[in-house]
Amino acid sequence: MADDTGAVDCYRAAYFLAQRRPPLPDEMFLRALHEGSIDAFVGHFEGQLAALVLTSHHGSVTYDMATCRDVGSSRPFSHCLVHVAILQAMAKGRRMFHFGPLYEDGDDKMCRIAEFKRGFASSFGEYELMKLFR
Repeated sequence: MADDTGAVDCYRAAYFLAQRRPPLPDEMFLRALHEGSIDAFVGHFEGQLAALVLTSHHGSVTYDMATCRDVGSSRPFSHCLVHVAILQAMAKGRRMFHFGPLYEDGDDKMCRIAEFKRGFASSFGEYELMKLFR
């Protein structure tokens, strides 16, 4: 991402294509990007923005924070970006790449996402999730 304006524009555009709300306000996104606590991976297809993957870093762990792609396409654009994010985490000496919870009892979309995550996993753990807001 070349500059602050370009980074925010790309971030917003990716979520617009995904018909979703960005997880971070613009200022927080830029601050975290500059501080290195998150990384953003952007994919283009045929000259058009196609996908975005955000990762966050805490100690020796990199987390798959958010992934979005153009809802107008059925192509799995984000898969390559996740692979690049994993390679970068390894290069930075991270010991684990955490994909987050598997929602295997959800709707069809969540089950497909869980299947994708399982394909990368070398181990699984039980977690209790608590909703902290309404």
